Amino acid sequence: MFKTNADRFEEIKKKRNWISDKLIQFVDIVFGLVVGQSIIRNIDLIQNPFKNPFAILALVVVIITVALSWIGYHKSMYNYPYKAEILSLKRIRPFTDFVIVVFYTLLLFTVDTFKSDPAEINLFSFTLYYVLIFLFYLVDGLIRIFEYRDHQASKVTLLLKYFIFFLILWIIYYIVVIYLMLPYMNIINYSVLIVCLVLTVRFRLSRERGYKSDLNLTLVVDVDGVLADQVTPVLETINGKYGSKYTKEDIHRWDQPLPAANTDIKTEIENSHHHASFIMNMKPLPDAKNVLRVLSKYCEITIATNRPRVANIPTKLWLFVNNIPYDKYVNTSIKGKGAAKGNILIDDYPKNALEFTAPEGQERAALIFTQPWNENDQSVIGNDKIVRANNWQEVLEKIQSMKYIPAQ
Repeated sequence: MFKTNADRFEEIKKKRNWISDKLIQFVDIVFGLVVGQSIIRNIDLIQNPFKNPFAILALVVVIITVALSWIGYHKSMYNYPYKAEILSLKRIRPFTDFVIVVFYTLLLFTVDTFKSDPAEINLFSFTLYYVLIFLFYLVDGLIRIFEYRDHQASKVTLLLKYFIFFLILWIIYYIVVIYLMLPYMNIINYSVLIVCLVLTVRFRLSRERGYKSDLNLTLVVDVDGVLADQVTPVLETINGKYGSKYTKEDIHRWDQPLPAANTDIKTEIENSHHHASFIMNMKPLPDAKNVLRVLSKYCEITIATNRPRVANIPTKLWLFVNNIPYDKYVNTSIKGKGAAKGNILIDDYPKNALEFTAPEGQERAALIFTQPWNENDQSVIGNDKIVRANNWQEVLEKIQSMKYIPAQ
C-alpha cells in the first residue's frame, strides 16, 4: 500500500518532534544540573546570606538569569522545535544551546570566588560570560532563521542590541580594573551586578512580547459597550436626577436624544469619562474577562479606546481591578480605530469596524458586539470582513470558526 504525501509528512513530523523532545530533555537535564549545583555549591551562602552579601547577590543574579533563560528556551522551542533528524550546519542548534548552558555553568562557578571583600573581587570573567552567552544567542538565532527560512524565527536586532550592551559593559569594566584602578571597586562591583540583572530582565521582558507576536495575531478590543457597560450607569444617574425611566434598550443610536434630561446619551457618556470614580464603578460585561484570558494564550491583545486622554489612567486601573488581561493600551480618540495595529477588531460601533477593515491588502476582520444602538445598523450588511457577536462566548466561537485559534 502506497503512502500519501500527507502520511509521509505526518511520519516526518512525528519523528522530528520525537527527536526534538529528546534533545530538549537533554538540555533540560543540564539546566537542572546548573540550578542544582548552584544550590549545592553555595549552601553556605544560602544558610548565611548576610555573611557574604556580594556573593549571595551574584548567586541570585545567576539563578534569575538561568531561570528566565530556561523559560524563554521552552517558549522558543514551542514555535521552532529542533530539526535534527539529519545533521547539517543549519541544524546544529542543539549544540549551540548546549554551549550556552556551559557558559551558564561557568558563570555559576565564578560565584565561588566572590566570598571575600567586594573591593578585592574581579568581575572580568563574570561579565565576559554574559557577552559570550549573548553572542551565542545571536548565533543560535541566525541558525534558527536559516533552518526555518523565516526571518521571524529570531529577534536578531534585539539580540544584537543586548550583545552590544554587555560588550560595552565588559570593556568599560576591563578599562576600570586594568588601567584606572579606582579606589571605589566595592561600589563598582555591586553596580555591575545590578546592571547585569537589569539588562537580563529587560531583555527577557522585551523578548516576552515577541513570543505572542510570533503568532501574528493581534486583537484590538474596545472598552465602552464591549468590555464595560457604560450606558446603564449613565441612565441610572439621569433617571435619579430627572425622574425619567430610560433603559439601555431605549438607546437605538449613539447620539440618542434624552428629552426628559434635555441632553443626549453621547454627551452624557463623554462627560462621565472625565470622572475617575464613575469609570471605576462601571461593571464589566459578562464573560469578557474569561474569554479574553483564553484568547490571550493565542493572541496579543490591544485595548483601544476613544475615551478622552484624561481617562487613560482610571481606565487602566479599571482593567487591572477587574483582572482583564491585555498586552497593549492605545488611545484612539484622535486617529480613530482604523489606525490601530491588529488583525481583528471587537467594537460596538459599526463605523469603527468599517474604518478598521477598509485598508486594502491587509488581512483584517471585525466583530460587531451587538448592542441596542447597533442592532438596526445597515452599514455593515454585505461586508464579508465584518460579522456580529451577541456576547463574549460568541466572540470566542466566531474567532475559532475563522481558524485563528483552536477549538477548546
